[in-house]
Amino acid sequence: MEIEKIDRFPGVSREEARRALGAAESRCERRNGDRAEERRRLAPGRFRGRVWATRPDPKSDRLACAWLVRRFIDPKARFRFEPDPRKVSGAVAFDAPGAVFTHRGDDCTFEVLVKAFGVSEPGVAFVAEIIHDIDVKDGKFGRLETPGFAKLLEGLRATEKGDARRVEKALPLFDWLAASGARNG
Repeated sequence: MEIEKIDRFPGVSREEARRALGAAESRCERRNGDRAEERRRLAPGRFRGRVWATRPDPKSDRLACAWLVRRFIDPKARFRFEPDPRKVSGAVAFDAPGAVFTHRGDDCTFEVLVKAFGVSEPGVAFVAEIIHDIDVKDGKFGRLETPGFAKLLEGLRATEKGDARRVEKALPLFDWLAASGARNG
C-alpha cells in the first residue's frame, strides 16, 4: 500500500488500518460487481411477444421457467416443445443444451432467468430455492416445502400429458407457491 511508504509507526495501528482499508476496498469491488451485473441484465421488452422454445415433457425447472416468463418477462409468451429448441426460428430457447438460458454453474435455468432479467418480486427467490433443489438435487437450500412441491409436480406430470396444457395447469401452482414464499419467506 502506498501509505506504508511514509508510515513511521508500524504495529497494531498499522494492522488495524490495513484491515479497514482492505474491507473498504472489498465493499467497493462488490458494489462495482453488482453494478456490472445490473448492466448485464436484459431488457424484458426485447423478449415480449415471443415464442419460447424448450424440450418436450417439461418438468420442474422448465415449468418454473414458463411461469417466470409468463408472469414477469413476457405475459403473451407462447411455448413450443421441440427436441432441439435452438432450431425453432425466432424463438428464445431455454433449458436445452446450447441455449442462452440454461443451467450455468450450479444455477438451474430458472435461477439463470431470474438473474438475467433482474426479477426481484416477492416470492420469486423462494420459488428459485425450491426449484433449484428439485432440479439440481443438491439440497443446497433445504426448504421443508421442497419434497411436497416436487410430489405435486410429479402428480401434474402423471395426469397432464400435453406439454402446453401442463404449463397452463402449473401456472397457478407457482403463483400460490410464490405467494406463500412472499408471505412466509
